[in-house]
Amino acid sequence: MGWCSGTYIFDAIMEGIVDKKIRTDEEKIEFIKEIISELENMDWDCQEDSWYYWNNELVETAFKELHPSWFKEKE
Repeated sequence: MGWCSGTYIFDAIMEGIVDKKIRTDEEKIEFIKEIISELENMDWDCQEDSWYYWNNELVETAFKELHPSWFKEKE
């Protein structure tokens, strides 16, 4: 992907899902996980650069479910 371009895609999608409350929280988390997985399959490697959504509770839950080792030191 390069140049952190996945972050812009991620933020745009998160705005639609998280801010507009389109789905239940559980459905949002599952959808967020799908998006994260697809972006990572395209070599997205700067997930923490999502300034607007990295600390969002739903997004954090999705990342914790996909990458629990990233959060072990913080807990």
